[in-house]
Amino acid sequence: MLLTLTTVLLGFAPSATTTSPTSVAPTSATLNGTGNPRQEAATGHFRIYTSASAACSTSSGTRVPATGGVALGSGETPVAFSQPVTGLTPGASYWYCAFVTNASGTAVGAAQTFTLSAPGVSTEPPFSVSGFMGRLAGNVHPVAGVPTTASYFRFSTSAGACGAAFGTRVPVSGNAPASGITGIQNPVTLAPGNTYWFCAVAENSVGTSYGAVRSFTVAAPVVTTTAPTQVGIVVTFNGTANANGIASTGWFRYSSLNPGACNDTFGTRLPGSGGIAVGAETSPAAFGTSISSVAIGSTVWVCAIASNSVGTAFGAPVSYVVQAPPPPVAVTSSAALVDGPRIRFSATANANGVATTAWVRYSTSNPGACNDTFGTRIPGFGVSIGSGNTPVGYSTDLSTFTPGVTIWFCAVATSAAGTGLGQLYSITPGATAAGVMTLPATDVTASAATLNGLAQANNGGLAWFRYSSTDPGSCNDTFGTRVPASGGITIPVSQNATALSAALAGLPPGPLYFCAIASNEGGASVGVVHHTP
Repeated sequence: MLLTLTTVLLGFAPSATTTSPTSVAPTSATLNGTGNPRQEAATGHFRIYTSASAACSTSSGTRVPATGGVALGSGETPVAFSQPVTGLTPGASYWYCAFVTNASGTAVGAAQTFTLSAPGVSTEPPFSVSGFMGRLAGNVHPVAGVPTTASYFRFSTSAGACGAAFGTRVPVSGNAPASGITGIQNPVTLAPGNTYWFCAVAENSVGTSYGAVRSFTVAAPVVTTTAPTQVGIVVTFNGTANANGIASTGWFRYSSLNPGACNDTFGTRLPGSGGIAVGAETSPAAFGTSISSVAIGSTVWVCAIASNSVGTAFGAPVSYVVQAPPPPVAVTSSAALVDGPRIRFSATANANGVATTAWVRYSTSNPGACNDTFGTRIPGFGVSIGSGNTPVGYSTDLSTFTPGVTIWFCAVATSAAGTGLGQLYSITPGATAAGVMTLPATDVTASAATLNGLAQANNGGLAWFRYSSTDPGSCNDTFGTRVPASGGITIPVSQNATALSAALAGLPPGPLYFCAIASNEGGASVGVVHHTP
């Protein structure tokens, strides 16, 4: 018997990897990839397209080359292949991927991208500047897919536009040493008193980019003392400093005596040590610091000082008379009976920028006008209002009084700037019972309703509601449920009616019977009973 042995070789689909482009120019580039033929004869090609959202496929963009491809053999190891592409648009971004095909299938590599533009570059302020040395600074922003090939500075003693003909190249050859991910810097030799101009430059295979031209003068800052300002008892000393492109620090000197010319020894230094950063720009930057210990009415002489690594400069002394700030403003708001019973006096005070304490004065004798000597002060230690410039509310309670006896009261606020007095008002607790009216319910549903009413009390008081699913016949303070369960709705001291309301939920089906009740030291009043449909 003749046996025939047949060997069947099974093929495998290839693999593909897209690698970074090379020889990128303003209108052309070389696309690169690798492919593993996986023991079957394979070819490689590319697809290139301009949409970031497009997935790489056989229909993406343009095929490179248009037909055929690069023969990769039939081995088992990756083989590099490339294809040049021309006619690209300067400034445009492109995506591309590698395709490898054999008899068993086609593999697609992940997309790579590149942009046909020069790198971004910015010129930053110099640093570590002294009378003889300094470091130029810049930032380079690489373009995706296109390596930056050079980064350096152009440096000049004359103003001009940044370009290949501007000043000299620093360093003369090679790249500026890196500092940070995209930062560049380079040391330069300087001379005191000179002004220098410089710009950062970056290159790639597509082109060259130039940063803005900056300048700096190897000199101490230029300082000006500007007029002090005042809020409350806080005086702010002000100045400006042109740092001449070198990181600078500012401070002030002040005294009650005119120094004639500013120096760093007269009077008091503010702050006592260190100073205020004024940057490293080449235009005046404002700086200031505040003080609250200068006596009102006194004259103070102040000057601004600034220093950098080159030297120290002084502004001219200016004088300022510390103004007396306005006293606080006190406003008497109201008085009302609250649970206890207590009388709650309410008021507001505006500190006008000076730390302020406030209280209420009250008496059973009419003082004629509010002052800070009549009757009794409550609370005895006062209420801290702070030192802001807007009204702050406060209240204090009186628990000991005689019903029917009129109490006169007013708000008082005081600070280092003076005393403010509020309006004089009076309240006669319990002299007249509060009046009340029940109004129809609103927002009525199968299980909810809002009860409504009106109350008025010349002497203040509290109001509440009673409700039940059973008709009480007439309003009283024992039927059904009380809302709120304790306390009540405050009725302010007023000739006007106060609206009352209480929202209820989770009610049983059927009509709801309710009425409003009000009370003060003069007695209680009840409204008529209303019911929901």
